Amino acid sequence: MLNIMEDITSVTKLRRNLNNQITKVRKNKRPLFVTANGEAAVVVVDASEYQRMTDLLATGQEIMALAEERGKDVFEVEEGIDWIYQQLNLPKPNANE
Repeated sequence: MLNIMEDITSVTKLRRNLNNQITKVRKNKRPLFVTANGEAAVVVVDASEYQRMTDLLATGQEIMALAEERGKDVFEVEEGIDWIYQQLNLPKPNANE
């Protein structure tokens, strides 16, 4: 979960405190959003977390391809979607909202 007070920094602050910021990202496994001139510029992510996210994205794409191949609507693969959210440790958005 994003912590606005801890997970957003400016390029200037990142430069001044690079080693500590990298240590923090590696430890807490949360991305660090970096701004330049007040706008979002880049996101720093722990390498193992990045690999996990790309693996899960690929799995999600495989689930979608399989659903299409079998002629099923995306909404019929609810279990696969639930699994992806669970693997990413994200709360699943409420469809009624």
